[in-house]
Amino acid sequence: MVKACFTGMLASCTIGAMSLLAAPAFAQDGPQPIAPAAPVELSYTAEWSDPEFGRIADLLSGSWRTTSGVSASGGTGSVEIVMTVVPVGLSQVPDALYAEVARADALHRPYRRAIFQLYRHSGSVRLRTLEFRNPEHETVGMMTGLWLAPGLFPDVPRDSLIATLDLVLSRDGDGYRGKTPYPYPTAAGGAVEMTSELTISRDRLTSADRGYDASGNVVWGASGDAAYEYARFDHPFRLEDRDDGVKVIVMRSGDDGIALDDNDQVSLHYSGWLADGTMFDSSLRPGSRALTYQAPGRLIPGWRTATYGMRLGDVRKFILPPDQAYGESGAGNGRIPPNATLVFEVECMFLRRPDDLPAPAGEGEDGHEGHDHNGH
Repeated sequence: MVKACFTGMLASCTIGAMSLLAAPAFAQDGPQPIAPAAPVELSYTAEWSDPEFGRIADLLSGSWRTTSGVSASGGTGSVEIVMTVVPVGLSQVPDALYAEVARADALHRPYRRAIFQLYRHSGSVRLRTLEFRNPEHETVGMMTGLWLAPGLFPDVPRDSLIATLDLVLSRDGDGYRGKTPYPYPTAAGGAVEMTSELTISRDRLTSADRGYDASGNVVWGASGDAAYEYARFDHPFRLEDRDDGVKVIVMRSGDDGIALDDNDQVSLHYSGWLADGTMFDSSLRPGSRALTYQAPGRLIPGWRTATYGMRLGDVRKFILPPDQAYGESGAGNGRIPPNATLVFEVECMFLRRPDDLPAPAGEGEDGHEGHDHNGH
């Protein structure tokens, strides 16, 4: 069940691998030449239907981190939460922003993603939160970290989203203050209804959500004047330009061990999407296994450019233009069309040098999974 609250947004806590990734044109004498494709457009310039929407979006955009710990969902103690917001272009949801929320100690695995939409109702500006009907849908996984390349954000259809609440916004000095126009029904945490409040300024964001029982008592959320407070945050994710138009988003840096290079034995979990958000392959699907090979392998050229230098535990998302993927031929019996830009997310699960100890039992170069960095 969707928890319809703004702080809930912020703070509650197959195709065979080798056969698809290996370019069909790759023979012993190397790949056939492919004409370079046009550069991939990663940036996005929002065109707001109302100038005030642009001012609000400018205040909201960026990364925010709680200034103190919040209760860890399903556990003890507290954690810090990070939310990142960027404008995105959606044909069926105008004036939209994408919000990605994660624990500060697991930024590469956000626990919630949503769309914020700005619109006017009876003359007042409202911010509506839209959550994904199926947050486990394969396309949703593509979005992680893609706020660094919003021009590639998939065009989410309106019927895949469900509205959870509205905040009525009003000017408050150089910022804005918002609150729900009335209590919203909820079944979360023993509450029957809830309210939400929000303040936005250039360098500070606060949120206060409260759930009430049938007697009107606060059963969860901020009590009294208490609120969650967020400050601007320098997010560690980074976008790197590589050779031949390959773009790499570094999402997590693992241990300080060896870096992937020629002749190394490596196991990588991966998922791959077309630019429209269609997942064409994943080693995480039931019955699939990590991609295991000796570098460089017989793989598409952009794969080597994007994965070399990875260390055990590293997580990367990378964007391959067509000439670094399958070019004019496509692949996968039509699942990857000609001239397709591809997006991959990859995690390094096992890595060793040829002169190290033999690989664990079951390790091999046939696409079978080796031991991961947790020993599984």
